[in-house]
Amino acid sequence: MNRAALAWGASVGAVLGYFAAALTPGSTRLLFFPRLGSWAFHPLAGEPSIAWYGLLLEMGIGGALGAMILSRARRTPSWHALWVIAALVLIVLAWHERRWFQR
Repeated sequence: MNRAALAWGASVGAVLGYFAAALTPGSTRLLFFPRLGSWAFHPLAGEPSIAWYGLLLEMGIGGALGAMILSRARRTPSWHALWVIAALVLIVLAWHERRWFQR
């Protein structure tokens, strides 16, 4: 097992998992309702919710999948490529959420 490839796969998988979850409208997401102290997979009318925990869960799933896929790789992809992927994802997410920055 190539540990560096495993770490690279987990990193890319986590970045892409979070990216997909953040950009997918209406995806099944784990929500926490702080006033009720409860969890649900769907919004509750009139209750504020926090979707961050669901995004972290999907990022973890992406990281696990990426690690499994690249755990058998003989060569480790370039870490520079990971930085490029992460930077592009950050730029796209900032563009997607630009309404928050224009206030």
